[in-house]
Order: sequence, then C-alpha cells, then structure tokens
Amino acid sequence: MNLLSTIGAAMLAVGVALFVWNAWHSRRHGVPAGADPWQANTLEWATASPPPAANFVAVPVVHGRDPLWDPPATPTHVAGLAVDAREVLVTTVLDAQPDHRIVFPVPTIWPFLSALALTALFVASIFTPWGVVWPAIPATIALTLWFWPRRDPTEKARALERSPLVP
Repeated sequence: MNLLSTIGAAMLAVGVALFVWNAWHSRRHGVPAGADPWQANTLEWATASPPPAANFVAVPVVHGRDPLWDPPATPTHVAGLAVDAREVLVTTVLDAQPDHRIVFPVPTIWPFLSALALTALFVASIFTPWGVVWPAIPATIALTLWFWPRRDPTEKARALERSPLVP
C-alpha cells in the first residue's frame, strides 16, 4: 500500500510539474488565441476576445441549436427594446418566441438595507429569542419600502408595454 501511494504521489507530482511547465512556456512563447480558436458553435464564441462589457451591441436571435454553424436566418437581432430603460425580452419556453417585456426597477438602497437588517436578525437570533423580534422591525420596513410600487417607474413600464414583435 505504501508503494502504491508513493507511485500515485509521484504521478501527481509529474502532472503538476507538466502543468506548471506548460503554463510557463505558453505564457512566455505562446501566441494569444483569437476570438474563436475552436471554431465553436455557441454564442459565447461570437464576440471578441476578451469580450466587451455588454457582449453584444444588439441581442442576437438564435434560430437553432448551433447558432454559429446554422445558416443565417431573419431576423438576426432583437429590435424594438427601449434604450432608456432596463428592459428584457421574455420568450416562450418551448418555441422561444417573443412573449412579453419586463422592465426592471431602477437601483435603490433598499435591497442593501434589507440585507443588513436580515443579517442582524439572523445573527441576533442565535443569541436570544428577542433577536428575532427587534431586528424584524427594520427588516420589515426596509422590505416594504423596497417592494412598494412607485408611480414614475410604474407609469414608465406601462408606457413601454407593447408587443415585442412591433419595434
């Protein structure tokens, strides 16, 4: 058993040494890979390397299982999404046909304050039962203010509601 574990450790050491040598050699003498060095079939290989912050300027439409290998089809990009709102196109589950749009709310401080209040609640609950009662008050207030609908974003979301097929 000792000989077997020694052989295994030696094989592991050789593998680690090969990896370190290959990483060093590639870093020093290797050629940087292009945007799609594998001629892959999925969308993550359709952008530049390294990818830009938003990946795609316009959201591509996928017509098959292998979007980079399939012949081009129309439409090629999603059109009609708002550029001044945080809007997402939602598709049907089976056919991936455009179904509706969701407008995400604007960023606020309330999720952070809710997380702090709930953290205080859970930590305090370890030490005393009253640690659930008192931190529950600011947690409830923060969660209520976080989820309370506001007039301006709701009106903007209603104004943006339209068929996803119509730009």
